[in-house]
Amino acid sequence: MHVDSVPARYRMDGPIIAATTAALAAATQTAYIVTDFLRDVPPAHSELESVLIELFDLRGFFERLQHITPPETLCNPLLGVTRGCTDVCARIDSALAGCGDGPLRSGRWALTDAPVDILRLSRALGFCRQTVQFASEAIARDQTMADVKYTTYELNRDSKFSSLSEAASNRFSTASSLAKPPTRSSSHAYEPPLASPKPTVSTVSEDPGLEIIPVRRLEAGDKESGHGVYSIDTSPTSTVLASRHGKTHVNLWDLSSGCDLITTIKVSSNVKAQPRSRENFIRSHAILSEALNLVVITSGFGHTLEIHNWARRKKVQTIGDAYRWAYARQAQCECYPLAAYREEKDSIDLFPSSPPSSKKPFGKPRSIELRKAGLPFLPKLPELAYSATGPLLVAAAGPRPPRPNCPPPEHAALLMAWRLDDGNAGPGHRPYKFLMPDRRRHPELENSLALSLVTYGSVAVSVWIPAKFKTIGRAGAWQVEPVAARQRVVLVWDFSTDKTTTYGIPDALNCVSPDCRFVAYCDAGSAHRKGGLAVLDAMSGRELWRLGGAAWDGRSVSSRRSGRGSQRSGRSSEAGEQQPRAGAGLEQLGGDLARVTELAFSGDGGRLFVGDVDGGVGVYDIREGMGIGREKSLQQDTHCF
Repeated sequence: MHVDSVPARYRMDGPIIAATTAALAAATQTAYIVTDFLRDVPPAHSELESVLIELFDLRGFFERLQHITPPETLCNPLLGVTRGCTDVCARIDSALAGCGDGPLRSGRWALTDAPVDILRLSRALGFCRQTVQFASEAIARDQTMADVKYTTYELNRDSKFSSLSEAASNRFSTASSLAKPPTRSSSHAYEPPLASPKPTVSTVSEDPGLEIIPVRRLEAGDKESGHGVYSIDTSPTSTVLASRHGKTHVNLWDLSSGCDLITTIKVSSNVKAQPRSRENFIRSHAILSEALNLVVITSGFGHTLEIHNWARRKKVQTIGDAYRWAYARQAQCECYPLAAYREEKDSIDLFPSSPPSSKKPFGKPRSIELRKAGLPFLPKLPELAYSATGPLLVAAAGPRPPRPNCPPPEHAALLMAWRLDDGNAGPGHRPYKFLMPDRRRHPELENSLALSLVTYGSVAVSVWIPAKFKTIGRAGAWQVEPVAARQRVVLVWDFSTDKTTTYGIPDALNCVSPDCRFVAYCDAGSAHRKGGLAVLDAMSGRELWRLGGAAWDGRSVSSRRSGRGSQRSGRSSEAGEQQPRAGAGLEQLGGDLARVTELAFSGDGGRLFVGDVDGGVGVYDIREGMGIGREKSLQQDTHCF
């Protein structure tokens, strides 16, 4: 949201801005402390990973709250929760500091009560994130007074706990002496929590559920935007969305103030618009900076990067020969926020940010020469990704495609990671860590290429797509024959332990959330199999939510739809709010998932965006909680090998 466009009565001042600024600084400092601790004590990953996720989610919400003021009735309870978050961060810092420095950390972590304290504080931090998120979303919408009263009730209830550490553990207690909350408006009717289902073979009642709630549908209305949506990207704070329509048009939307269309940028393209696949690895566009209004868009044959200032409607820089590229979503990589793979030089060029006085946003790059990286083989056309939680660049490469008269490749998948904070000398050619998954343990990765790659904390999640041919024969008589590619493979790499996990998803449209929490896919189905739109837990492959009748591999899974028919959808107009459209498109898509052309998660992982052939983008909130999205007949299973 642009501060200049916000009325003065909504701007923050006094105690609210002081508390929010302090909480933002505390969350940032604690994130650095936790990241540094994980480097020295890898066994602490299971306890500290959830802390990192909550910290970076909180940072996004606090950054948004710095530009708005809550209603007067929300100020005091929100102030208490925000100050409580600062206190929790201080306690986490103290618990980790008690483990000492250097080689003493691992021993003290194992012998003291620090892991127990961190788990308790992690739950408290989750309580802070849930309440701040709840308040932020309520403020951002055009709520009625009943909504404000309901939000005030929720925040006051949570802020009455004697300590935040105890509050987190009592969050879902069934015993309560509080009165029934006020009735909310018809569009946000109060719903009591659902009863937890009985445990099944693959799930227990303590597992949180997932719910997909329709918010609205983005439609520009002009002829150019009527083409199908083939790529969606959001800014790190999820306040700006960029959608590509057809080959040439990119629309930018302001999600923080009614989902208004900001502008449309047109570029020249010689490539057919289509989702990423084995035949199309072109990455369409990405939002580089909200503050500087910068977006990068591919043009020509997909190897040229055009950097545009959307506020000035001007192209400010062009970078060529970028066969693969990635950008940093967080400030930790400000020194080299853009990376581009150059095929001719077998190098990855890292572009530094230019000084504010420069006309171009990026300066002369430094190169990581892959021939000098000391790797088992020379990776070609690797997929690139920056970590959202630290100065880290990760790459994933597969073998060359099968070709006639050529033997099978000697190597399969290869993953690499470079640290970008190695002082003034810049990053070295050699990665600080690389991994070759065992081919005997992971035969599903044979002849597969990385289609997407996301890294967060000490985990990288990648989706691999297999080849449609395989090599057969013998030396001197190698041939290729077609094979049926029915699935893609999700590979989870844990940096701290160098362990890998794989599971299968349909060979269909998919995406990974930037925080490595979710994997979503949209399978249109076939004549012999019904498709579905599903969201999985990225770490395990456990199905969390589905729109459709059966799992992709034929196992029975009950449909868990939102069912909130009263949820508002569509953009507001002068005549008032538009009438609901049966869930902003979920019900319609349930009948023809082949109309879906793109899936994407928001930068904070709190929303799912669904693009379709008509040029519209459905916006859906993702809700998590105990009993949410569950049914008594719930039958689900993990898609693991």
